[in-house]
Amino acid sequence: MDPETTRPKIITTSDILKTEEKIFFIKERFRARLCANLNLVNVSAPIAVPDGTGINDDLNGVEKL
Repeated sequence: MDPETTRPKIITTSDILKTEEKIFFIKERFRARLCANLNLVNVSAPIAVPDGTGINDDLNGVEKL
């Protein structure tokens, strides 16, 4: 066997960052084109809201008044 083909490739931090940037680009481009083609608007919602506001749907059945 050739030692060059059996030696593991060393992955540098720069390689990882380049890969992450490429993944982000693809995901963002997909999101933007999907929104444009389906006439969608990106919205965000709060993660935590005060009790009793009626915003949470209480579907897990634990919340009792």
